[in-house]
Formats: sequence, C-alpha cells, structure tokens
Amino acid sequence: MFKNNNNYYERTKEKLKNVEQKIQNGVEQVKTNVRKTTNAVQPGINSIKQKGSNTIQDVKEASKNLTNSIKSSYVVRSVQGFTEEFERSNSMTARFIFIIFIFILFGLFFRLGVYILTLFYIPAKSPIIIKGMRQTNTEKIYNVNPNQYDPKPILRSINQNQGMEFTWSTWIMINSVDYPDENPRLFFSKGKSVDSFESSPSKKEFVMNSPGLYVYDPITKTGKTNCLSVVVSFFEKLDTNSNTLKPYDIISINNIPMKKWINVIIRVHGRVVDIYINGTLTKRKQYDLVIKQNYGDIYTGSNYYGVDGYISSLRYFDYAIGNNLIQDIMYNGPNLKMVETEMTETQPPYLAMKWYLNDVDPTVTI
Repeated sequence: MFKNNNNYYERTKEKLKNVEQKIQNGVEQVKTNVRKTTNAVQPGINSIKQKGSNTIQDVKEASKNLTNSIKSSYVVRSVQGFTEEFERSNSMTARFIFIIFIFILFGLFFRLGVYILTLFYIPAKSPIIIKGMRQTNTEKIYNVNPNQYDPKPILRSINQNQGMEFTWSTWIMINSVDYPDENPRLFFSKGKSVDSFESSPSKKEFVMNSPGLYVYDPITKTGKTNCLSVVVSFFEKLDTNSNTLKPYDIISINNIPMKKWINVIIRVHGRVVDIYINGTLTKRKQYDLVIKQNYGDIYTGSNYYGVDGYISSLRYFDYAIGNNLIQDIMYNGPNLKMVETEMTETQPPYLAMKWYLNDVDPTVTI
C-alpha cells in the first residue's frame, strides 16, 4: 500500500516538473518573439524620426529664406523709410500736443483760481444789510461803495426776462406814532432826498428813494399814523401842469398793527411793483415810467425823523424772489439780536455831566 502511494507521488511530481518546464519554454518563446518584433520595427521608427527632423529643418530654412527675401524687397524698404519718417514727425506732433495740453491746463487752473478769489472778494449778489435788529429812532448809514471800509454793494439785475428786477425784504415793528410833527417817519431808504422834509413847497422830498419805506399817510399828509408808505422813484419827468418836479410815487398800506413784527417785501420786476405784507401780496402797481435805481447809500432810521420802532433782517436781492423764498423768510422770522452795541452797553458813564451839575443842591456845602 505504501509502495503504491510512493509511486503516485512520484508520478505527480514528474507531471508538475513537465508543466513548469513548458511554462518556462513558453515565456522564453514570447520574449524571443517580442525581441524579434522590436528589432524589425526599430529601423522604421528611426527612419520616421530622421525624416521628421529633416522636414522641420527644411521648414525653418525655408522660412528664414522667405523672411530675408521680404526684408530685402523694395516695398519693405519703402515702408521702413516711411515708418522712420512718421516716427520723427509724430515726435514733433506729440510735443506740440503736449504744449497745447499744458496751455489748456493752465487756463483751467487760472479760471479756477479766479473763481476762488471771487468767492472772497466779489460782493454778494443778495447781501444782508442788517444782520440783526436795531432801533429806527437813530440814524445808521450803510455805504455801498466797494472802495470804502465795510461796504454793502448793491448789484443790479442782469438780463432778466422782464427787464430790471430787485427785491427788498425787512421786518419792522412800530412802537408808537406819537410824534411832535407831521413829517414822514423813516424805516429805511436806498438813497436820500436832496431836501429836508421842512423845505419849501417845491421840495423834491422823495427824489432819491429807490425804494424807501416810511410811516406816512399821503392822503392826510402825516407821519402820526399806522400807515406804511413805499416810495419808488422814476427817471425824471417834468409835470407840464406845474413847475413842481415829482418823479416818484407813494404806495400806501393802511392799518398796520402796532407793537407787532411785520414782514415787508418790496419786489420790482420790469415796471411792476409788488408789496407783500407777512407773505401775502397786498398791493400791486404798474407804471409807464421806468423805475429808477441810484448809487446812494442805505439809510436806516433817522435822528430827527425816524420811526419809534425797530427794523430787522434788512436784505437785498438782485432778482424778483418767488413764493418759496417768501415763505422761507416768513418761516425764519426776524433776527432779534441787537446789532453792534445798541442796548448792550451797561457800564457807566451813561449820564452826562450836566445831569450831575443840575442835580446839585445849592444849600449843601461840599
């Protein structure tokens, strides 16, 4: 039994060796075939590489020859000459354009500088004459000459649709109308009459008002009234019926409240004058004559013929203001801060020496 098993084992081992030998022979045969195939293909690959290299070299050489022939042609030489000439001319053009550009920049900066200077030195077109409140029983003169100290230049309108335009706005208060005489009482006027109110019957009382605002009733001819009068002057026209020269007109508004702040706006556009009281159009008058503007100073109040009251926020506009701005003025109201030193000085001496001398008791021995 053991013998049979050994024989079987030997036969199996022999078969395995035969299989292993066949596998090795097969692998060797495959290697041999691959080697033969590679040796057969290699010359073809080398030939292709050589031909490709020769082709690339030929293309490079042909391109180089073509480039050289183009560069040496007459057309290219002409184009190169034109290009060089253009570069030279373009350089001159560039310099010229650069110079022009510098001049343009200089002009722009110059105008900008002039504009900035005008903000500081050119007078305002709508100046505030009285920035605050002051009494009108004393005179204050505001000069309009720009060559004088602290001027308030009054500029005229330019190229407006309806011709000349301007507006005056102010707040006023009348305390009392108890005066010793019947003369008109002044709030403000642009310009001043050449005669006093007490001159001869042929006086030119309102000739230089453009405009003027007074407490005065032209019907009863008295300033002891709560009637406001706006005076406008015209270019002189002689009355053919008499020798009296009256180139002015008086627009009156009656029943002005006392001890109340009232806004008065005098608006001129063309030959039409509008009077607004507290933002409401109260009087309108159209004239045949041209309304006159003057170069006189601005007068507020008077030491002899001033109103017993106050004036505030007097302002000029070089155009006819609209309803929106009128409502803004009404909304802002008067400026109640006293200007300069009026009613603010409380330090002695505020009594004249005469008061002390008159108050001395002659029976008292000093």
